[in-house]
Amino acid sequence: TSLGDTIHIDAGTYVQQVYVDNKSVAIIGAGTGQTIIKPPPGGVYKANDIGGWALMKIWNGSTGSVSNLTLEGPGESCGSPGTLGSPYMLDYGFLIEGSTTYWNMTNVEALSIRDTPLSSCQHGGGARYRAGSHGTVNGFTASDYQKSGFIASATGTEVSASNLDITGTVEAPLAQLGMQISSG
Repeated sequence: TSLGDTIHIDAGTYVQQVYVDNKSVAIIGAGTGQTIIKPPPGGVYKANDIGGWALMKIWNGSTGSVSNLTLEGPGESCGSPGTLGSPYMLDYGFLIEGSTTYWNMTNVEALSIRDTPLSSCQHGGGARYRAGSHGTVNGFTASDYQKSGFIASATGTEVSASNLDITGTVEAPLAQLGMQISSG
C-alpha cells in the first residue's frame, strides 16, 4: 500500500492475518458479518518481537482506521509459546500498539477470539490498545472470547470508547474480564 491508501474489502470470508506496520491507511469492509477475517490453519503468526499473535495487528507508527468488518476465531489450542515467525494461538482479534500509533475502529466485531477447545490460558482478547497507542472506538462488539473483551493498557495509552457490546463465553467458568484498564 501507499501512504494514505483506502483499502475496500468486499463481502466474503478471508483466511489470513492483517498486519499494518508504519502505514497510514483506512481499511473498510462491506459490513460486520459480511466481511469476515479468520485465522489461517495452524494458527496466527507473530510478526515481530513486540506484542502477541493477532488477527489484525497495527503498530510502529501506523495511523488510520478500520471499519465495517468482523474478525472471527477460534484459534488453535494453548500450548508452548510459539517463536517469531511460527504459527501459534490467537492472543487478540485487534492489537494496536506503539506510542506513535493512532488507530480508530468503527463498527467492528471480534468473535470467538479463543482457543479450540476452550482453555484456561490467559489469552483470547477481542481488542487491545497498549504501549502508548491512541485511538477512538465507536461501535465494537466482542463475544465468546476467552480472556478479555476490550483492553487498554500501559502508560501513555489513550483510547476513547463508546457503543461497546461485550459478552464473554458461557461454556466454562473462566477468569474473564469484560473491559480491562491496567498498567499505567
